[in-house]
Amino acid sequence: MTSTIDTAARRRVTPTGILVLPSSAPKSEWLQARKDGITATDIVKIVGLSNFGTALTVAAEKRATIDEDTGLSEAGHWGQELEDYVARRWAETRVVSVRRVGLMQNVHHPWMLASLDRLVTGCPDGRCGAEIKTTGQWLADSWDGGVPPRVNAQVQWQLAVSG
Repeated sequence: MTSTIDTAARRRVTPTGILVLPSSAPKSEWLQARKDGITATDIVKIVGLSNFGTALTVAAEKRATIDEDTGLSEAGHWGQELEDYVARRWAETRVVSVRRVGLMQNVHHPWMLASLDRLVTGCPDGRCGAEIKTTGQWLADSWDGGVPPRVNAQVQWQLAVSG
């Protein structure tokens, strides 16, 4: 695997997370940079918690033998559209500030990548992250018992990457 991540632009943005691509980067660059490691979306597929791929499809995407699905479903489109609003409203109700961060890699394990939805300033313990999820009526039941396993796996991965 040939790295596409620009090493000159790196700076630490969390205890163990180094920014390798800002949130303002074009989607094509972000998708290409994700091929250099394992992301939270990949982890859900690898451990069998995704309906949208498996460990085998992740391996094929990383080796570029198949293209990563870059199209969004209607639900995915609305999730992205609503993310900024949900993040701002959540921050207002907690009197904290949020900002987008971009693609990070773990300082000790460069193959570990994550794109936090937001970094939060003003948390009781200092800086923390926020994972923004919206859901429609078809997946609402999956939240009845708390955070679904697929979301928990993503968040645990992001914590491991960012520290």
